Amino acid sequence: MTDRFITVPLAATPDRCHDSCGPPTLQLPEARPFPRDGALDLPGRPLPFSTPGHTSGHSCYHLPDAGPITTGDVLLSAHPTSGTSGPQLLMPLFDYDEAGTVASLDSLERREANTVLPCYGPLLRTPPRGVVAFERERAGS
Repeated sequence: MTDRFITVPLAATPDRCHDSCGPPTLQLPEARPFPRDGALDLPGRPLPFSTPGHTSGHSCYHLPDAGPITTGDVLLSAHPTSGTSGPQLLMPLFDYDEAGTVASLDSLERREANTVLPCYGPLLRTPPRGVVAFERERAGS
């Protein structure tokens, strides 16, 4: 089997020579959809759903029987580069597609979960719709 790769641009940094050699890139395996819709055949029966923006293949997971939702890098409650705590998005430089990340909040908002488990920061014992509404109000969107 031959692996397929996609090439993605890396974030611009002052020490890189963008004018003469172009932006640096990194080859990553191509993102592929889950083999079927619905819960995965894994403990807890996680239900994946697409939330592109941070990366083109970013996914979150809902565990309907237990209640929580994992938000990965699409919605956080703290981050080392942020001066705030509470619901927040990553700084735009970390996103492949900032508008896609913001649009993915709609998918989070529709989930019937009781707890948000972000990749960064403490868990939030509230439904995602409340967390998303707070972030939208804070961001002024």
